[in-house]
Amino acid sequence: MLDLLDPVATPYSALQNQINGLLEDFLAEPAAWASGSELRRYPAVNIWEDCDAAHLEAELPGAVMEDVELYVAGNQLRLGVQRRVSAPEKAAWHRQERVSGNFTRTFTLPWELDADKVEAKLKDGILTVELPKAESAKPRKIKLLAN
Repeated sequence: MLDLLDPVATPYSALQNQINGLLEDFLAEPAAWASGSELRRYPAVNIWEDCDAAHLEAELPGAVMEDVELYVAGNQLRLGVQRRVSAPEKAAWHRQERVSGNFTRTFTLPWELDADKVEAKLKDGILTVELPKAESAKPRKIKLLAN
């Protein structure tokens, strides 16, 4: 579903990816934009940090592990989700707010990540990801040398 992250990607390429995603969303669902609907194409995400790591929580109701892909490279995390919505045969929709399809978001953090130590869990529709900072990104006490 996803390509590997480009290790030489610039902030401009990340911005271009976000703009492309917004344009794709706009063109894919013009009726939702025109009606002022609150449809959300991407999962809601919270990200915070402590001394050693960043932490991400994403709401993925109905997702199973096979629907989720995570890639880490440098200081970026890419989250990909395939959302499936079952449609009953021979049914007439009166309202459809649960969108389906492939969704991708890329998050850029202000420090390098230790990709070998990233841990992710999916439980009760909540994805939790621990993103440890690379050792080079952690603060160090500097020993002063005597003259």
